[in-house]
Amino acid sequence: MSKLPLSPTESMSPGESRPSQISRRKWLGASAATLVSAAYSSRATAEGQSQIPARGGSVNDLASEVPKLMELASVPGAAVGVITANAAATMGFGSTRATDGTAVNADTVFEAASLSKPVFAYLVHLLVAENKLDLTRPLSSYLALPNSADARASSITARHVLSHTSGWRNWRFGATDQLTADFDPGARFSYSGEGYYFLQRVLEKITGTGILRLTRDRVFTPLGMNRTSYLWSPDFETSRADPHSGRGVPLDSYGAGLGRKFRTAAAAASANIDDWKHEDFERAFAAENKERPPFPNFLTPNVAGSLHTTANDYTKFIRHLFGTQGQPVLTRMMEPQVDIKTSLKWGLGFGLQTQEIGSARLRPLFWHWGDNTGFKNVVIGDPADSSAVVVFTNGNNGRPLYERIVRLVRGHDQPAFLWI
Repeated sequence: MSKLPLSPTESMSPGESRPSQISRRKWLGASAATLVSAAYSSRATAEGQSQIPARGGSVNDLASEVPKLMELASVPGAAVGVITANAAATMGFGSTRATDGTAVNADTVFEAASLSKPVFAYLVHLLVAENKLDLTRPLSSYLALPNSADARASSITARHVLSHTSGWRNWRFGATDQLTADFDPGARFSYSGEGYYFLQRVLEKITGTGILRLTRDRVFTPLGMNRTSYLWSPDFETSRADPHSGRGVPLDSYGAGLGRKFRTAAAAASANIDDWKHEDFERAFAAENKERPPFPNFLTPNVAGSLHTTANDYTKFIRHLFGTQGQPVLTRMMEPQVDIKTSLKWGLGFGLQTQEIGSARLRPLFWHWGDNTGFKNVVIGDPADSSAVVVFTNGNNGRPLYERIVRLVRGHDQPAFLWI
């Protein structure tokens, strides 16, 4: 079983082969076949007008340009959501799997990678508002730390985790690796998926509820995100994007494979997997995987990177943040906590940038990127005018693709793209 590379710096599967590239003619044929059914049908699934009254062009501009960009990048499929104050358009391009997949549409399930984190951060802020969690209280007072000998970690709070200032590394891989804070919490920025996973366990502890049920009941169901979960579901197989190498060659999805095994194990035990907590998944993983430690990077559900979702569902989430009920949470998620680079900071759930390159407007935008093997994704939004763009891709070369899609929509380059 291959590992689940949730790290934003990892992009290749272990032992990935380098088969010959899919022919240009076959690729163009597939794009032409799916363009009418996927891209132009976006008008049927779009909410409101098809024109994008943002800085860029229209849905028709995306329909004509995105397939060309996909072919050049060897990315088989993409799904895009464009949000404005009064409308949202969602659309799909290309194929769920090179050579033998189906057309991507706005309800095709992609692996969101680190776009998982803002959704979890939203849940955290809901619990803070209900006084069930204190952002400034040490997490060690809720749950025993993974490494009790680490004195620095004893002062790590949820605020540190959400802002990536905990000092914990991103992920552990070796069986003897200890989770140790590399600096005093709050001193500087250092991206940490391990921090998010530990906060996931804290939420399970204080609510007494497994993360699958908690996120479903508090986030996905209320927001109408009906094809979204932190664990693979059989329902997703009706339209699910497979990951691909940088040469457009299909790869196996670690997250989907592990999700199937966990659901099979739960069914064999006559257990409802929605009620499982970290300890249950850890136990099931250890029973089958003697060669790997049950570290968060190998586990699912994992709020740092195992979200399965669609362009339609994630667009609903962003639109909710722009709305009356969600806006107070978005404000908290965008509270600056730490400086990164010129124009770049991190908040309590989102990255922040203060200016688009070439734009005279100085106001904070929120953003986040996702980078798992075979899936490269991004979201960027402007709360001042309730505009945003979401892009999911199912290829290792998806990053240059989504950068160009964002520029088509917003009309400017993004400082964040020069940093990640």
